[in-house]
Amino acid sequence: WEDFRLDDVLFSVSQSKKIITTQIQGLNGTIKEYIGLDDFQIQITGRISGSYNVYEKELVSQLKKILSVGQPLAVTSWYLQNLDITNIVVKDFNFGQNEGEYSTQYFTINAISDNVVNVLITNA
Repeated sequence: WEDFRLDDVLFSVSQSKKIITTQIQGLNGTIKEYIGLDDFQIQITGRISGSYNVYEKELVSQLKKILSVGQPLAVTSWYLQNLDITNIVVKDFNFGQNEGEYSTQYFTINAISDNVVNVLITNA
């Protein structure tokens, strides 16, 4: 597909630490072992707006096709790039309606960050 631009979106981004906790008999609490950072959890909410009484069927259909692919998506956003996020994997998405807003399609996208890994296989 061609580049697809969404102008009216808001991001919510969170990230957890990976911590293994181990219980030791006779010790109050647990031993914590920090092993790294988890993927970013990303929620994108937005809308596609048409002109008065015009529903953007083609744009909504194209967005649905893009969100349905089984591969990471490259994203260009100053907000996400500031957090070192350049690729996402879509977990789920929702297209909702609001009463009286025929020309606007609201959507929510839940995704996780993805790091592109290049593997070089050599004949050893």
